[in-house]
Amino acid sequence: ELLLIAELHHDLRGSREAIKTVREVVTLYQEIGDKAGEASALLRLATFQGESKSWTEALSSMRLARRTFQVVGDLYGELEVLEMEGVVYFENGRLDEAVKVLKEGQ
Repeated sequence: ELLLIAELHHDLRGSREAIKTVREVVTLYQEIGDKAGEASALLRLATFQGESKSWTEALSSMRLARRTFQVVGDLYGELEVLEMEGVVYFENGRLDEAVKVLKEGQ
């Protein structure tokens, strides 16, 4: 799987290098029309962006991942994104938004 390459980059070189790789993976999935793969790659991108404290970019990637999971009808993926969003909001002291997002996932 293409995301394994990004995971390897993450393990060997850290989040910043992995972000570059995952962006390429997202593009590849888009080019071949694999929406499920694209959604998973966007979620992984958001994870790495969050690890790098790039909160705005992480939230943007999460929104794209969530919409793409909705397109393919992947409720589990959608809920995973909501949970991640809630954590990001919580970690940044945006408690009202964290509660709102987490309630949405119930």
